[in-house]
Amino acid sequence: MENYIECLDVDYTSRRTETFYDIQLNIKGERGQELQNIAESIREFTNEETLEGDNAYEAEGHGKQRAKKGIRFLRFPPVLNLQLKRFHFDLEKMDMVKLNTRFEFPRKLDLTGFAPGEGKYRLYAVVVHNGDVNSGHYYAFMRPDAEGGWFKFDDETVTPCSEYAAIEDNYGGSDLAVWNYYDRNPKELRSTHGPSRPRIHSAYMLVYIREDVANEVLRPPDPKVLNHKMVDRCDRNVKLAEQRRREKVEQQTKIKVKLVFERDLCKMTGFWDHTEIPHEQTLKMGRDQLVKELAADLETMTGIKRDHLVLFWLQFRSNPRQVRFGFMSMNNTFRSHIPQNTAPHFDVADPSLVVLCMASKGYDVQALTWQPSLKEDLKTPDELSRWDDENVVLLIVKYFCPQTKRILTLGCHYLPNSDPLMAMISDGWVADRLKPYVDSKEVAPLPQDADSYLWDCWEEFSERELQSRNVKRTIKSEQLWSGDVIVWQTMRADALPNTEMTVSDKEIAPEYPVVTVADLAAHQVNAVDVMVMVHDHRQPLCVDGVVSNGHWGPIRPQSAAVIVKDPKAPEASPPREERPEDAVLALSPSKFNLAQEKELKMDLRWFLHHVTGTICNEFGLTPKPGESALWLFHAPPSSTSEEPLNTHSRNEQTTLKELQRSVSYLSTSTKRPLMLHAVQLPFQPGGQVFERGLCPLCIRYFDDAAREVGSEVIFVPNDGNVTDVLAEATGHLQPEWGISGPLRALEVSDCRLNKVYRPDHPVRGLACFTKANIFYHSIRVEADPDSAHLPAGHRLVDIFHCDRSSQQAFGQPLLLALAPGEKSGSIKQRCKVKLQ
Repeated sequence: MENYIECLDVDYTSRRTETFYDIQLNIKGERGQELQNIAESIREFTNEETLEGDNAYEAEGHGKQRAKKGIRFLRFPPVLNLQLKRFHFDLEKMDMVKLNTRFEFPRKLDLTGFAPGEGKYRLYAVVVHNGDVNSGHYYAFMRPDAEGGWFKFDDETVTPCSEYAAIEDNYGGSDLAVWNYYDRNPKELRSTHGPSRPRIHSAYMLVYIREDVANEVLRPPDPKVLNHKMVDRCDRNVKLAEQRRREKVEQQTKIKVKLVFERDLCKMTGFWDHTEIPHEQTLKMGRDQLVKELAADLETMTGIKRDHLVLFWLQFRSNPRQVRFGFMSMNNTFRSHIPQNTAPHFDVADPSLVVLCMASKGYDVQALTWQPSLKEDLKTPDELSRWDDENVVLLIVKYFCPQTKRILTLGCHYLPNSDPLMAMISDGWVADRLKPYVDSKEVAPLPQDADSYLWDCWEEFSERELQSRNVKRTIKSEQLWSGDVIVWQTMRADALPNTEMTVSDKEIAPEYPVVTVADLAAHQVNAVDVMVMVHDHRQPLCVDGVVSNGHWGPIRPQSAAVIVKDPKAPEASPPREERPEDAVLALSPSKFNLAQEKELKMDLRWFLHHVTGTICNEFGLTPKPGESALWLFHAPPSSTSEEPLNTHSRNEQTTLKELQRSVSYLSTSTKRPLMLHAVQLPFQPGGQVFERGLCPLCIRYFDDAAREVGSEVIFVPNDGNVTDVLAEATGHLQPEWGISGPLRALEVSDCRLNKVYRPDHPVRGLACFTKANIFYHSIRVEADPDSAHLPAGHRLVDIFHCDRSSQQAFGQPLLLALAPGEKSGSIKQRCKVKLQ
């Protein structure tokens, strides 16, 4: 395609050749006339335009010249795509409309007149739009070869159709509507045209192929020659789909079996955790296969006869709720042992069975070879294939060393349930299993004098619950079953368990002695990391992350996650993540110390005075005698309306665990440490203030630009009034704050002005009088230049900041004296000047 401009009076021509993928043909001409067919539309497309007069062409080197401008086709592609511009912008309606007028297109198209030697084209595809400009549906008619018929492709439906349905029926135009001609006489019928309605389906795209290349274009291509990379990709996808299909079928018919041996259990330390069970090998067994077939495979793998092996599978017990090993009968199928989908140890996405393979006594735990010890006095292995789970139990045995505070797994031990628990001690099994750990100094050696210590046994129900067992009673009497976990430990014969906490004179928080394994469990359950932030009582008010610092623009991008180094923290402390409120607090004109942050180790059994004492000790705060002068919060005290967690109204026996239960963010899926915010009070709440009939108030000073420039805690009599408050507040004014003249006291609630107090208003009537958190429920004090010199008719109006989208107030309001009838533009300008 060539775009040309040819001057008529001088020898100057401008040509630009462009390639095209399709031709967009008008249904309605540029002058508003309706075009009838493709030939007319192409002629209009290539019509020349004369440029003259004011529209003359600026020819380079010749100035303004008369010229003719147009488009001519140099050649047409083998496959010609024609788009019919059915959608048109109507200047009268000022909206897009669809042109449903009749527009014909031939089966054969001769383009020789538009580009010499281009030959004839034949129609092979028609894309139809059915609907209007706002909605509709597309479908297509195609002819796959030169000799074949037409097919209609409508979404997933493909049907053969006639040539008329593909071509003539899609010209557009009108269809006759149904009408009752019995209402008219013959004369009227001869002179009346029947009613019609516009046809809403019409051709939108046409595909013509040149006749001399039609067979070549329509010949099915060889994908490997045309695009071998796509063929390779499709082959890979087919193989992957087949592999997934086989895996899905295999998952339905087979089960993954994770094999665990006794030596694997010996690697486990600490309390029982079924998710940490190591396994050596994984097999795939048919769900309908018998367990004895796995025993046969194990005989081949280990060299131990199947009669000397017994298998246990990891199962979920509902009462009590435990995940423990249970006996597997050799004649059962694996399907009968597959846990339910709701079992805590079963993964539906990757189903598997954990199977423990236990060899007879006399086989070495590590090498799985026959090596009976002298104490066992075994000549032949036990026939474990005859296992009677009603009379014989398999216990997982652990040992707790009180000296090293470690829990080791000694292995698995089976014995008749009529034997006492002490049998495994008396036959030397526990001592033999302990010897390697004693030699490696992982645990302390047993005392030489056997009479100087006693053996104590605990059943491990869970990490949070252990129950003591009587070692002299039988296993059946102690209600122990196969798979149960027991923990042995030694205790001095003259020692008694001490479960009471001890607090020395130099210690602030109690220490809980770990004498038994139950003490260790309680210690681990109650140990907690607490993130503590100590705030200055002069820290500015920060409501919803907004501080009245005079800066109204964005402090930093919301997506930023800058890691900053706390300059007040020691070098060894890790960098902390900057919070949004840190940036706005740093810009505050008020002078205060930035909050200090540390992560402390605490115990959930501590009382609140233990917590405050530990915080004072770690942060170098000097606690005063008597009632604690350190208040605790779940959020920064100047940002939350909650009461202090350790005020006199709360029970003195409140523990840290009870505080943890009341924290909402710890119940989410994200694992966040317990967060405590502390503020050191500049007064002693008890004898120094409350018993003397004084009321502590936090006064926040604001300048003329509604910025908080400072704060102080003052004390006024409970029976006083606002005059006493202002008099006490005046004594703490600093020259650099720029506050002078008479003062006024007001209270702000939800970022709106709540009340401007009169001087005779009683202290007991203040909204903050009954609030314990004085740092949030504070009194705002500022200069009062308006009350004494307010002109007649003027009045003070509350001006507050409001978010345009949520219609929520934010920040601190201000008072502005407005004249009667003052315009909004003047008010906005005065607010702008005041806030800058």
